[in-house]
Order: sequence, then structure tokens, then C-alpha cells
Amino acid sequence: HSGEPPAAATATSAALPAPSVVALPDEPDDLLPEQAVRGSVLPPAWEGPMLPHYDVCVLVDSREKISHRERAAALRSKLEALGVKAGTATLAVGDFLAVAVPRAPPTGAPPPAAPVAGEGACDGWLVLDTIVERKQLCDFLSTVRDKRHYHSQKVRLGRCGLPRTVYLVEGPLERWPHAAEKQRMQQELSAIEMADGLLLHVSRSTDDTLRFLAA
Repeated sequence: HSGEPPAAATATSAALPAPSVVALPDEPDDLLPEQAVRGSVLPPAWEGPMLPHYDVCVLVDSREKISHRERAAALRSKLEALGVKAGTATLAVGDFLAVAVPRAPPTGAPPPAAPVAGEGACDGWLVLDTIVERKQLCDFLSTVRDKRHYHSQKVRLGRCGLPRTVYLVEGPLERWPHAAEKQRMQQELSAIEMADGLLLHVSRSTDDTLRFLAA
């Protein structure tokens, strides 16, 4: 993710206000520049970098899961075990989203003002540059077969306005038992990078995915 690693990685998700929906802007121009948000957490004359006054957090979509028994809360807990500040929310696009959550303001600074990262975001939160769509192999194959949904999902991800849009496919593809399905998925993986313009990451397991998110 962009910027410095989270400085308050030991904080728990209980400290995070949980939004019901985190929406992303339709166009890049909707993201407010750094100068427009400085006043919400810093004194007017502050000239230092802004990121030290935020904690970087990974939001996990509340519908994401590891298995039928391990849901989004399990993913959040595993991220926290890796030293990543994490929370859960219903994301309009993607399964993991990097955000910056303001720390307690310096002496004399006003509290965080109105939402600055898109309608529905918590006060003072900033959407950072990275969003990840995660597909386990079975889900990836099902999505590829549903051509309309597959195309729509990639278009929405590519148009979300963030510069690092990652399409992550999880699982050992080389072990897939059906040769024709394996070849189809390999072809689609190539197309994601070359034709769709998304960043592709292939991980072998959920633990591998979480290490990627924590990096």
C-alpha cells in the first residue's frame, strides 16, 4: 500500500468506527487533494507531512470470507495478527480497501470535519490508492463463466478512480484437476493484465493473500 507502514498496528479493530457502506468516487477528480483535508486534522499553519497523523487501515468487505465458517471477521483478525490495523465494512467495490484513519489531532487542531473520501465514509477518513478484488479459484471459474458479471466487475474496478486496482486470484492453479478449465483460467489471467489494465496478483493460499495485503 502507499505511504508509510501503519504506525499503530497494535490497535484493535474495536477502536475503529464501523461505517455501513464505504463508497468510492466515480471519477478520480472526486478525490479531494491533500490541501483540502489538512485543515480537518492539522492546525492551519502546519507544514509537515500529513500521513504521520493517520493510521493506515485495511477495510475488509463484510461479505468476504475464508470458508463457510470463517467470515470477514476472521480475515480481519488474521490481518491484525500480522500487525495490520484492520476493520470491516460493506464496500461498494472490491473486497479490500486501504484507508487512512485520523489519529487524535495535535493540540489546537479542530476535530475531523465532514467526510472527505466519498459519500458514506466515516468522518475524516481518506481512501488511499489501493483496492483489491479477491477471487478464490472456484469463485474465479464461476465468475469467468458468467461473462456479463465478469466483464461488469472488471469495468467497475477499473473505473473506481484509484491508481492501484488489484485483481487477486487465490489458490494453486497448477493443481486444478480439469485441463480445459485450467487453460481457460490461465487465458483469463493473462487478459486481466494485458487487456483490462488491472494489476494481477496470484496467491497460493489465504495466508499468502494476507501477507500480500500486509506488505
